[in-house]
Amino acid sequence: MAYVLVVMGKADRQLSRLPNAVEQRLIEIIETLPENPRPPGCKKLKDIKAPDGLPMWCIRDGRYRILYTIKRPVKENKTKKRRAQDGIVSVYQAWHRSKDYKEDAA
Repeated sequence: MAYVLVVMGKADRQLSRLPNAVEQRLIEIIETLPENPRPPGCKKLKDIKAPDGLPMWCIRDGRYRILYTIKRPVKENKTKKRRAQDGIVSVYQAWHRSKDYKEDAA
């Protein structure tokens, strides 16, 4: 199953405000998430949930953080008449680590 990448508006704005070199580096990381939504070094955050209730994940890159959720793909189930759906990786934030997670989460 494949994953679809969704970059939320807040993350897009935060990325555009970063220095160009940092922005490009974080975009490269974000673009790899559909192929591997749990890359080495990612961390599941315990106390922070997305607005839809999914747990948040965090990737660190130097002094910057990428905050995202993973919605697993749904397999086709003919007995329950459920069609297969791709998983979704939603990027909520990309910011400097000096900001508090709980202040800015989702």
